[in-house]
Amino acid sequence: MEIKPPKHDGPYPDRDIDCQQAIERAFQELMENIVAAGWGPQEISEAIGQLAICDDLSRKDVAGFDAHLAIMSVMAKFDAERET
Repeated sequence: MEIKPPKHDGPYPDRDIDCQQAIERAFQELMENIVAAGWGPQEISEAIGQLAICDDLSRKDVAGFDAHLAIMSVMAKFDAERET
């Protein structure tokens, strides 16, 4: 699947919207594959959100990324205990 590149090099107005439009088809295909594997919409949204946060943190601050992973681990354990 081809993903269109930005319309211009460097920042420009609505570049974020262009990016969303460029990846929308690939994202929908990814979502369909994840749903077909048996995951629910809420799980998928949370997982993708967490992956995006972790990716952003890893680019900015390795120590912050490690801290975030530790926090996510504790939160997951808390959620698991709460569900039982």
